[in-house]
Amino acid sequence: MKFLPYQFRETQSDFFGKKGISWHISCLVTKSENEEFDLQCYVHILENGSQGWFSVANIILHLLTNIKSTRPTLKEVFLKSDNAACYHCTNLLAFIQQNNGQFPIKVAEYNFSEAQSGKDLCDSKTGSCRMHIYKYANEGHDVLNPRSMKLALDSYGGVKGTQSCIVTVNADDEPKTKIRMPGISTYNNFNFENDGIIARKAYKVGEGHVIKTSTQYSETISVERVYKLEVSYL
Repeated sequence: MKFLPYQFRETQSDFFGKKGISWHISCLVTKSENEEFDLQCYVHILENGSQGWFSVANIILHLLTNIKSTRPTLKEVFLKSDNAACYHCTNLLAFIQQNNGQFPIKVAEYNFSEAQSGKDLCDSKTGSCRMHIYKYANEGHDVLNPRSMKLALDSYGGVKGTQSCIVTVNADDEPKTKIRMPGISTYNNFNFENDGIIARKAYKVGEGHVIKTSTQYSETISVERVYKLEVSYL
């Protein structure tokens, strides 16, 4: 999603023609031994790069590494997102399946929201982060770039339960691949097994369609080729 740069004093002419700042919000929901849910959110502000599968793949891998460092006992995660093209695509799913064994935490499953039902925790947290930025800006600050956006999010102790960082993804490093998964848009539930992906149109409905790992393999989407993320915490 995009955040429009915001000035403390802004003329009408300055409002038009803005270029939004890309940011990606992830929410981690875990359950404690006391059966209580814990919510931790992560904000990745893109200083360079587009909102494509390549950026998402880098963010996911950085996210898993970060989570593993704070929750070393966590063994697997279940992903969920809306049906945006940067998520629900062949390249990202093939990247996860091919490199799952090298990830700090295994991705067990990926679920996509049904059409018109994509609102979730991340959207709620986005609103909280956005209001926190506006509060900072309305006290006499301009939020015009990723650096000032990061400063705004960290102001006054930051947003509760939220970490933020600035990331750079060079679009020129994006690998060119010709992997195809016929009918991928019709499936919303993907289970990552050792020998392939089990794709279903709905969660746990039917046996599912098996997509063999061997048919999706490509050297161009290895971790070494894809993970090029530069991270700054200021």
